[in-house]
Formats: sequence, structure tokens, C-alpha cells
Amino acid sequence: MKLNNQWRNHFHIEMAKGLVNDPNGLCCINGEYKIFYQWNPAGCEHKNKHWGLVKTRDFVHYTKPRLVLKPDQPIDKDGCYSGTAVMLDQQLHLFYTGNVKHEDVRIPHQCMAVLDEKDELQFKKALIVGMPNGYTAHFRDPFYFKMKDLHCLLLGIQNADLKGRAVVYTSKDLKQWEFYGEVKTELEDFGYMWECPNLVSFNDADAFIFSPQGLKQEGLRYQNRYQSGYILGHYDFMKNEFIHGDFYELDHGFDFYAPQVFTNENRTMMIAWMGMPDEETSYPTAEDGYLYTLTLPREITKSGNRLLQRPARELNQLRHQILLSKAESQIKEFNFPLSQIGIEIKLELSLQAKCECCFDFNGEELKLIFDPEKELLTLKKADFHYGKDACRFMHIQGKQLQLQMYLDTSVLEIFINDGEAVMSSLFYPLHELKAFKISSDQPFDMPACEIWQLKGIIYE
Repeated sequence: MKLNNQWRNHFHIEMAKGLVNDPNGLCCINGEYKIFYQWNPAGCEHKNKHWGLVKTRDFVHYTKPRLVLKPDQPIDKDGCYSGTAVMLDQQLHLFYTGNVKHEDVRIPHQCMAVLDEKDELQFKKALIVGMPNGYTAHFRDPFYFKMKDLHCLLLGIQNADLKGRAVVYTSKDLKQWEFYGEVKTELEDFGYMWECPNLVSFNDADAFIFSPQGLKQEGLRYQNRYQSGYILGHYDFMKNEFIHGDFYELDHGFDFYAPQVFTNENRTMMIAWMGMPDEETSYPTAEDGYLYTLTLPREITKSGNRLLQRPARELNQLRHQILLSKAESQIKEFNFPLSQIGIEIKLELSLQAKCECCFDFNGEELKLIFDPEKELLTLKKADFHYGKDACRFMHIQGKQLQLQMYLDTSVLEIFINDGEAVMSSLFYPLHELKAFKISSDQPFDMPACEIWQLKGIIYE
């Protein structure tokens, strides 16, 4: 058995102690990225929520984590919940939900905080107290956007029929806010709550990204307890209507929720929480006093009617040493010894039959299994001491498979076919990594295989 902290990650953001979850207030100001996030610094329970902050210019070197918002006033006494950040009049404004309970009765407060140039709190105040008529107190996660001369907040909410919805509030002066109405969509019966709404525009379409709760599994869709995904189309502000296509999940792994997006210099980026609400007992690091991590930063682009996700280009700076660069033809197996965590693998495969890629932790195995005949890709945790054997599945077509995989101590993020799909998962091995292996029932081609040792991010 290893010592405590055996699962500490090297290049994913996590806290020394306490629980971290939703990323908040993502923005870039004068070349500096600000990453706020939900943080309970006192324990591993979903309470006592603060906003933490780290800053970076390159996604390699970060400032040390610090607290920015604390639940220390009547407007947010039971937690500073999720929201967004934007520069207005040369000051950084944070919009967030203040969780307030009186005798177990929830009274949501939508709040604004203003920071100075050193990210020190100047003041905070409540903008909207309570909820609009016809809705429950599940009303949170304001996302700021500007529409002509109006300040707008997009919020997740639950209606009186216990259905998830999104609503918009508007203001001309950031002081008086008016209920603009419910965003009309075709998703009439789509879960009981919509959390963490985002609205982002591409050249020819808008994307509404959110995290619905209460969806039942449908075949290979909605395999996790809660989902995160998007609809693409056009948001008509005057009608407050989103004309859209199908809902697509953003990630097909075990641990992905509450993504937030932001745009800087025509580049749209996203970070999400690696974890899942209401499943705290599934993650053993709570015994060591900390819980969860954030995903790597991803670049989001639109292609056709889908969003593509690729690792942020700055992550190439984490490459410390090339361990392997080769191509193979007509092989049935490949075995590369690995003894250190902190690995990036870029891999291209041309297959005729079922193929298995495996990270072997001396018997505990993370497997990615592709069956081209069934058009099925499976991520499997096999024989891990912590957690039952479990799988996540997705459809994928063709016999060509392109993978970019980031393996940290207890995190695996897999980018598939140049960002067409992603599978993100936490895992907790008791043993050391021994090898990366590929095998197939029939000979396969491996046009490219590159393996790097990665260095860790640095807090300064």
C-alpha cells in the first residue's frame, strides 16, 4: 500500500486540501488567464463554498491558489455558488449565486462582486433576490453576456412543474434588473434542473452549453448520473428563443461536469470539473483531505453541426522528453514499458478487427477497446481495487482511430479523432504503471506513435 497523497496529480489543477468543483469566471485580461473555481477549503463536503483563483499566462506556470470570494455576508452566507466574470469599466465584475437558507428554506440571491487590479474584493451586493413567479428556488449560475446596450444574465432554473429551464434577466445600469423571460427551446421535458448555462457564438451559429440533471439513460446516451452538453443553432434575443438541433454530450467518460467556456482573441476555450455531483463516496482521496480536479484547458471549434474539443496548444510546453516516436506496419501487438506517470501519447491506428489499448498498472488496467465492426468504443476500468469494474461506451465509425491521451497520476483524458469526441475519467490504482500495450485479433498498422514524458505545472 502506498502512502497518503498517492494520487496527487502533476499537471491538473487540484487543491492541497478541501473540495474543488465547478470552474467559474474564466476570462483572459491583458494576456493573463484567470481561473476561478468552487472551493470548500475546510473539508470534502459540498458546503462552505468559496471562490478560489489561480492565474496563468501559459497554462504551465500558475499563481498559488487563493480565496477571492467567501460566504461571509447575509447575501451568500451558505455558499458562493457558480457564475461568470467580465471586465466592465476597467474593473473585474463577478456574477454569482449566493446560497442563502433560513430554517432550511432556500432563498437564492444573484450577486455581483467587484475586484480591484490585484483581484482583491472591493464590494459585493445582491442584484436579484428570490426567484420569478412560476419557478422553484433552484435558480442559479448566472452567465453574463451583452446584447446591444443591455447587460444580460442567463441562469439555470427549475419551473413549477419540476422541469429544467433557462431564463434571462436584463439591466441597463447593473443596478435594476428585470425578468426578460424564459428561453424558449424544443427541450420541453429534458431533466428536472439545468445547471451552469453558457452561451457562446461562432461565425455562423450559437451554442448553448449546460448541464441537465435528471436524464434517463437512452442506449449509449446519458450513461452518467448527470450530463453536460450543448445544442447548436441560433439564439434570437428579441424573441428569447433558441432554434436548435439535437443535444450532444461533451464528454463520454466517467467524470465530467459543469463546463464553462470563454472567448479570448477569437479563441473559445473550456474547462470543466472532473467529478460528479452526489457521488462523493466513489472518490477515495477524501480520506486524504482533498477531492476532485479540473480538466485540462480545451480549445473549442465548430465543424458542421458539432463542436470539436482539442487540448489547448500551450500544453505542448509540458512536453519534457520524447520517449518514443515510431511507426509500425502489420503488427498484432505493441508493448512499451512505462514506469513514470505524466504521459502524453499521440497515436494513429488503422484496424481490421477489434483492438485494445491498455495502461497496465501491474494488473489494474485502463482499457480503450475499439470494435470497428460494431462501431463501438469502450473505456473500461478493470480490476481496480477502488471502484467496481465499469465501462463507458460511445459510437465511432470507420477503421481509423486517432488518439491523443493525457495520463496523470489519477486522471486520463482521451481526445478522439482530432477532437470529435473526448472521454475523461478519474481512476485510483494501488500499483505503479508498468506499460502501455496495444493488441488486436488481426494485424494492424500504426502510422504514428509518439510518447512524451510531461513535466508538472508550477505554482509560483
